[in-house]
Amino acid sequence: MKSKVFKSVFALTIMLLATVIAFSACSKDSDPRDQFIGIYRTEWSAVYGGMEYTDTYTLKIFKSSTNPNDIIMDNIDNSNESVRATVSGNAFTIPQQTILDMGISGSGTLNNNVLTFSTLETETGGTQVNLRQVATKQ
Repeated sequence: MKSKVFKSVFALTIMLLATVIAFSACSKDSDPRDQFIGIYRTEWSAVYGGMEYTDTYTLKIFKSSTNPNDIIMDNIDNSNESVRATVSGNAFTIPQQTILDMGISGSGTLNNNVLTFSTLETETGGTQVNLRQVATKQ
């Protein structure tokens, strides 16, 4: 009788230990960049020279392979160029960079699969254009 009880307790202990190990292996810290990853239908608007301009384009966002806090925003402003952005929670910042001989910087937030952000572009000669953008994850 003692042997059966011991075997049952031992088996139960092994099963419990295996379950704890399995759940520990599965629990992974979530990456705040994951929520940004995807393809977005993006609409932008800007005022330039007294005229308002609008356009729609496809923006692709993926994780940076070189920095664990960064995402890459591909085809930013429908330019076929990419910029790096740093993620903090549901917000991101585009530090000053150069694409197509223009300076670009910006910031935004993601709420319910809708990315709202602004980019400030500085053209050669110093002219600045602020683009307001709304991107919906597809």
